Amino acid sequence: MPAPEDFYAEDGWHSVASLRAAWPDAEQYEDYALEDLLETAKLRGRAHLGGLDVTSGPTPQVAPANYRMAQAMDARDLAMGGMVARSEGEWGDPSAPMTFFPMSWLVKATYTPPKRVPHVG
Repeated sequence: MPAPEDFYAEDGWHSVASLRAAWPDAEQYEDYALEDLLETAKLRGRAHLGGLDVTSGPTPQVAPANYRMAQAMDARDLAMGGMVARSEGEWGDPSAPMTFFPMSWLVKATYTPPKRVPHVG
């Protein structure tokens, strides 16, 4: 059964509601935090795609399913990277360690699946 028309954002990327449905642990985050994570993940994805991004340019298209999947995976990675160990401080504590990760190879591969070369022989 396809998702309702207003389930995803108008441009086809994830909305807070669709991310909550795709990622059960999203319930621990406020809407504004999820919106920031989604926007950051979308910007990172567009930067990775460069000229291959079908959602921008003179004739933008709705984001395909692999873009949404990669956006959700990257948003989750960003959220997990921003977690701090309770024993080492609280969120906002300048001495608390935070780990930031570059976009994972799996997220990149989801945005741009490798081109397969036909094997003859």
